[in-house]
Amino acid sequence: MNKTRNLLCLVSMLFCLMASEASAREGFEHYGAWSNVEVSQGEDPHAGGFELTLWRYQGKLIGYLLQYVGPVADPPLGEVENLTLDEKTGHVSFTAKMSIGMVRSRKENTWVPSKDLYIFEGIMSGDRIEGTLERRSGDEPDRGGVKEKIVLKGQKGKNEFWDSMTYQEWEDFYTPIMKSRGPKW
Repeated sequence: MNKTRNLLCLVSMLFCLMASEASAREGFEHYGAWSNVEVSQGEDPHAGGFELTLWRYQGKLIGYLLQYVGPVADPPLGEVENLTLDEKTGHVSFTAKMSIGMVRSRKENTWVPSKDLYIFEGIMSGDRIEGTLERRSGDEPDRGGVKEKIVLKGQKGKNEFWDSMTYQEWEDFYTPIMKSRGPKW
């Protein structure tokens, strides 16, 4: 009788643990990742391009834009802000702030982190996001910037690494990354 009770208790605890984990992930899922990053070959490989990764949390899309500007690892990144996506038409737009390098300060005789503001407007269709990405100076956001057409390839949906995480684990993962590689403004 005690063995049966112990087994039932253990099964009950396991069920509670699984239900707790499922409810912690409830409302948080990987939405997709798209990229146009190209890596050069050779002794000192370099990377260039953009990567966009999105998640859905409590019905709202959140994510990060990364820009590879040399090294193949640890690119600058910025949180995707003002994100809109019309799932019927595929129209997508967002902004992101980054610091992709150092620039000479106009006010002081020193180098400071850049203030790069990105504005994206485009269409998500199948495994592609295609549109215009404009880069402006964060010091002069109302002044026009440099526009370029970009195509990011990837896919919506499952990702083994992200699918096992809760929102809190995801946030804990990105907090130190944002401190070191995120925007400095």
